[in-house]
Amino acid sequence: MAGLAVGDVPAAQALSRSDLGWKEILWIVLLGITFTSGWAMLKGENIGWDQRNYHYYNAYALLSHKVTYHVAPAMLQSWINPLVYVPHYLLINHTSPIIAGSLFGAIAGINFVLVYFLARMVISTQWRAGGRPGREMAIGILAAAVGISGPKFLEELGGTNGDITISLFVLAGLIALCRSHQPGRRARAQDAGYAACGFLLGAAAGLKLTAIVYPVGLTMTLLALWPRLRFGLRRFVIYSLSGVVGFLMTAGWWSWFLWREYGNPIFPFFNNVIHSPWVIIHDFRDNTHVPRSLAEAVSYPFQELVGNRYPTSDVPLRDARFALLFVLLGIMSLVILWRTLRRSDIDPNRAPISPIVEANTFWLIVIFLGLIYLTPLFYGSLAAWIISLFCVVPFGKIPSLSSEIRGLTFQLFSSILSLSLSLFVAGGTLR
Repeated sequence: MAGLAVGDVPAAQALSRSDLGWKEILWIVLLGITFTSGWAMLKGENIGWDQRNYHYYNAYALLSHKVTYHVAPAMLQSWINPLVYVPHYLLINHTSPIIAGSLFGAIAGINFVLVYFLARMVISTQWRAGGRPGREMAIGILAAAVGISGPKFLEELGGTNGDITISLFVLAGLIALCRSHQPGRRARAQDAGYAACGFLLGAAAGLKLTAIVYPVGLTMTLLALWPRLRFGLRRFVIYSLSGVVGFLMTAGWWSWFLWREYGNPIFPFFNNVIHSPWVIIHDFRDNTHVPRSLAEAVSYPFQELVGNRYPTSDVPLRDARFALLFVLLGIMSLVILWRTLRRSDIDPNRAPISPIVEANTFWLIVIFLGLIYLTPLFYGSLAAWIISLFCVVPFGKIPSLSSEIRGLTFQLFSSILSLSLSLFVAGGTLR
């Protein structure tokens, strides 16, 4: 507690109460890892097109020094950063399929732990007005269960897809940011939280360029909340430079290699701008899943709910989470706004309009980009909304509103999980 202000006893007590006990952490770790590793073993090896095309090959080419010897055996994906696939390659080569699959599944289970910790930390009101740990634990477990109940996540368990690994960096970055805004944190601790957040999100983007949507989306949110979070130019520089360092740590070496060999640090992409002589002047975009209008983008979650169309996937799936989240968050936002504005002791300028609009705008922008990598997207969009709401709205003045928020959140996660599991049991998930 040396980092707290002298005499700030309530803040110190609040900070200690917000930390999880080791027994709680142990149970959550065992719950998450046992489920994901067990599911991976039961499901068996996932030999998808991406694995046969470039997941395995790219790591092989890197470790065998064949990148410049072979001529695009994996097509455009031959030059994707192979670092995230190296552990999969080594485990596949040196262990049995069941061991490799269970270990991949165990790593994926860390997502459950991080989502639980994130939800438990920002939803908990123990440092405010005597929250109920039992209900808050239930909300955390429900949030984590919703996060891993999606068909895409379950399909990727035990496989070589890097999305589940990259989401660990995104979630850890969000946790670092939320911890920096807990009561009693000094300016230096907040700076460290922003630095860790920027570094981890930058590292995620370096491992897979499509993950750039997360630092971009979070940066938009932070800029919109600049005065409320007391972001400041110095903290923005710390966050941004840390993101650059994180990106260079995971992708700098590969970008330098591509620049040295092909004259394009992200070869072959954006060659209409960089003009590498090794490939035609083209941007090489896949517009298969890109919506043609904003209305179509908004309809994507509901198309996946119906199940007869799957606009963000190459294989049939049915996912209720995004459609239900879209509707319930809209209702929940209106309820919170209405109840907040009715109270005379709250400045209307501090009402949670901007956080809610910004977080939902960030979510829609990512959907509009047409990305098919929805595994960590749910975590990111959910966490961004929670950060925007719970880190900004002055709930300390409204204890009763905090209680209402906990009840609404519990019902939200329960509804999403119930419908998702119902569709899964009915056979509406990936096969």
